[in-house]
Amino acid sequence: MTTLRVPAPPAALAAALALALASPSALAQDPPPPPPPDAALLARSAEAPPDDGVELAVQLLRTRQTGQAVALLGRLAQERGVDVRGYDAVAVLYRLASGRAQPGLPTGGALPPAAATAPPAAGGDDLPPPPPSDEVARARIIDGAVERLARWDEAGARGFLDGATGGATDGALEALRAVARGGVAVTPVAPVMGVFGPSGRLLPERPVGTIEGFEVLTLYVSTASYGLMLGTWGGLAATDDRRNALRIALPLVGLSAGLVGAIVLDRSHAVRRGRGYAFNSGLVLGSLAGTAAVIYAQPDDAVDGWGLALGGATLGIGAALGLAHAVDALPGSVSWVTTAGVWGSMVGLGLSLSGDGDDARPETLASGMLIGEGVGVVLALLTADVLKPTPGQTRWVDVGASIGGMLGSSLGAASDSVPGIGVGMAIGVLAGGALAWFAASPSEAERSAYMQHNAARELPLRFGVAPLRGGAMLQVGM
Repeated sequence: MTTLRVPAPPAALAAALALALASPSALAQDPPPPPPPDAALLARSAEAPPDDGVELAVQLLRTRQTGQAVALLGRLAQERGVDVRGYDAVAVLYRLASGRAQPGLPTGGALPPAAATAPPAAGGDDLPPPPPSDEVARARIIDGAVERLARWDEAGARGFLDGATGGATDGALEALRAVARGGVAVTPVAPVMGVFGPSGRLLPERPVGTIEGFEVLTLYVSTASYGLMLGTWGGLAATDDRRNALRIALPLVGLSAGLVGAIVLDRSHAVRRGRGYAFNSGLVLGSLAGTAAVIYAQPDDAVDGWGLALGGATLGIGAALGLAHAVDALPGSVSWVTTAGVWGSMVGLGLSLSGDGDDARPETLASGMLIGEGVGVVLALLTADVLKPTPGQTRWVDVGASIGGMLGSSLGAASDSVPGIGVGMAIGVLAGGALAWFAASPSEAERSAYMQHNAARELPLRFGVAPLRGGAMLQVGM
């Protein structure tokens, strides 16, 4: 039997074995150092702070309030000095809103300099091009998503954005992801720079290029007023007895018919922008001219006076709608013509009061009103394309001219003469309207947003033929 003897380990080796047996976990693996106590705070501080302006713009885009989004983002870009061709969140959302407001407008930005193709190296014609940098790849992903969102292709935009890297620190990608989730009802937010967030109950946005907002209200008022005038004239023409019930019933029927017509036009969502203001312009200016004709002719019968006013309104409405359709007039331009015509007539009336002294003749007053209205309308038609007024600016001119005219008349009354009142009214109207025009002048960003929102698009005049039994029917859509 052979016995195998193992030599005793040296003293150094024995000490090492004893140390290993005494603390096996110490030699197995060093545990990772504990995380610093402020790691969570550092992670949170890496995120970008919330931007209320961008969040409001996202909500406006998600709820399809394109015009408000363009105005808000244009103001943000101007105040922050943002290049709208860049890839900041404000610039990206501005291109998206502009592309939605004006279909066909380019939505791509200016790619970073790294996107420029490098010259091929000598002898390297067969080498593939270098891969794009992360910055260029991000820019191309953003351009693709914006292009699809501008065409309301939210699913295609989500497909682009799903492959993009970037967390909460990338404001542009996060904003596009929020828009690509689709239009949903959102809670109201605090107002930012004068633009308010959408309410809880959202109405569907009207088709691009149709009437909206204050123009809808103007259409209701003007059609109801025209119906009331027509019914009043009809009641006077159909009866001789002042106690006849038709004199009350027909004006009410005309008023109701005007409101029903406005409701039908409003619910169709097909009335071209500017046409509601054009109807109102023809009604106001035509009625004013008819009233001047009544003052000049001094008819004995009330039905003749209402007939002149109604005839002027009808001719004015037809002429205004025809001219607005021929030049595809913008809402602000139509409102500017109305304002200039009305207050030009008042200036002409005031100056005519100073012509005959205290004994003003009806013929002089009527002539002054007609000449002043004509001059105001012609000047407005010649300057509308250059001035590019907005409807809000013309409404402020109406307020300023009204206040100025009343104040001037009051000061002129101190002279205790009719010419003094007329001259004071004319000067007050001109001064108040001019001050209001410059005080209410919109900024370049607001005017640009207005022009983009109301940019000329295809006219709604469409022709079609529908076959019928024994013939056909020609259809004309406006």
